[in-house]
Amino acid sequence: MKPPNCIVCGKNLHEYDVDKFELFYFDCIECEIELEICNKNKCEPVIGHPKNAFWFCQNHIYIGKIFKNNRVKYNKVYYYIKKIKQKYNNI
Repeated sequence: MKPPNCIVCGKNLHEYDVDKFELFYFDCIECEIELEICNKNKCEPVIGHPKNAFWFCQNHIYIGKIFKNNRVKYNKVYYYIKKIKQKYNNI
């Protein structure tokens, strides 16, 4: 698992003003298919950071919740964050 780095602002646990992070898992059909295939073939589980999981710092957890509540697909998270950053410089 990757250490907490906010996908929005890039802050991490070493930043003095951020002490709370939340990990959100987003819909990923490919992830579910890969897991099902692996379970059927008795594969070893993949170790590492899931591609559909993103960290949000205490200042941006609300964005993660909005994405999660609206069932944003994992591969659209970067796209929407880029758009939001372009529109609102100081999020």
